[in-house]
Amino acid sequence: MHTSIKTTGVLLVIWLPFSLFGQTFHKLKTANDVIPLLCHKWGISLKTDSVVKQISPAESIPSINFNADGTLIIDKLSVVKGSWHYDVKTQVLAIKTKDKNEKYKILNITDKELILEKKDKGRQAQKERLIRIA
Repeated sequence: MHTSIKTTGVLLVIWLPFSLFGQTFHKLKTANDVIPLLCHKWGISLKTDSVVKQISPAESIPSINFNADGTLIIDKLSVVKGSWHYDVKTQVLAIKTKDKNEKYKILNITDKELILEKKDKGRQAQKERLIRIA
């Protein structure tokens, strides 16, 4: 009896932090959970790995706007139109423009933040953090 209480206590100690603080993307299972959060305008993060790009007041924040009809608009130095698709099984967001086809794993999405991971062949995975701006 005493052993089962200790085992239960150990399991609770291991599980509790994940339960309380691990509100990760894995809890979002369906497209109905993800797509309403995704379909907004997102500011593309300017910070990557401890390097911060300074923006002059004349520059606008680079952004990507995911539309509910599967289209998107990327606004960096110029405006690029394309399309997107979300695969529920793999949790992969595919982005297609005239010049590129890219795939990102959605690591986390909330109403304020989108964290993506892109892995190119032969390169280390890169995480990108986007902040909702509209």
